[in-house]
This record gives sequence, C-alpha cells and structure tokens, in this order.
Amino acid sequence: MKALLTIASRNILRNRRRSLMTGSAVAAGALATLLFGGYASYIFAGLETGNVQRVGHLTVFRSGYFLFGSGNPAAYGIDHYQEVVTLIREDSVLSPLVNVLTPTQSLMASPETSRATTTHQKPSSASGSSPPTVTACVAG
Repeated sequence: MKALLTIASRNILRNRRRSLMTGSAVAAGALATLLFGGYASYIFAGLETGNVQRVGHLTVFRSGYFLFGSGNPAAYGIDHYQEVVTLIREDSVLSPLVNVLTPTQSLMASPETSRATTTHQKPSSASGSSPPTVTACVAG
C-alpha cells in the first residue's frame, strides 16, 4: 500500500501542470453541478410558493366543476359556501392549520388555463353568482 502511494505522489509531482489542469477541471465540474442544483432547487421552491399564493393549499370545488364548469363557472358556484367555510373552520384536524380561509372567484373560465383569482368576502349581489371555490392557506 505504501509503495502505491509513493508511485502516485511521484507521478503527480512529475506531471505538475497536467495534475493541476485535471484538478481544476474536477473542481470546475463540481462547482457547476452544485450551482445548477441550487438553481433548480430555487426554481422549484419559487413555483411551489407562487402556486400556494395564487390558489392556496386546499381548494374546494363543487362536484362537476372540472367536467362542466370551465364553460360557465358561475353555474357551478358553491351556493352555500358559508357552510363550507364553517365546516372547514370547525374541523378538528384542519382548524389549527388554517391561516386564511376565503371564497375565491376565478377571473378566467377554466382553472386549468389560468390560476388568477381574486378574493372577496361575499359575492356581489348584482350578479347573484356564488364563488366557485373556497380556498384555504394551511400552515406548513
């Protein structure tokens, strides 16, 4: 074993320039790998945060909303959304985790094509439509 280390150290010292270039290439590759991994991790964390800020952790839809609601989301609103909000607030598992609980109205027809939402406390009496979703931001 000692002879092997002696031969290896003699070879490294004899070819100093080549050894330095090889070590530099290994260091540059490791640095590039670490930087790319950090960048990819940052991108995923940003996508996760943005999605939670736009649509929340928990979104409740009326049955049939994803099948037929994209054409007319007002027709698939949750009529008595206050009861759904009360059920979530009184749930023994969800209640300690919920930070914000609000009805949301989609600005676009299809939730698959756009995640833009606006929050309000009650639906406007002029349109008479109820919000299609109830969104909750849950503590992590």
